[in-house]
Amino acid sequence: LLLLQNALHVPSMDHNLLPPFMLRQAGVTVNDIPKIQVEHPTDRDHALISPPDDFIIPLSLHGVFSYFPTSKPSMEQLQS
Repeated sequence: LLLLQNALHVPSMDHNLLPPFMLRQAGVTVNDIPKIQVEHPTDRDHALISPPDDFIIPLSLHGVFSYFPTSKPSMEQLQS
């Protein structure tokens, strides 16, 4: 379960917005260069890396936009 503070929620949109500036202000490393543009890519490239344990969220591309899939957890998922 990933909890985010200061994420933007627009009810009419079917996705969530995370401004890189806000992530960086919170101490998250934002590696937003696509792996195709990195000479020797690793799992830390094109990813969000959150301290203190270096939790890595890999990013994907949709056209020129970086993203990672999210969903609202079900009650069953929250209770397990």
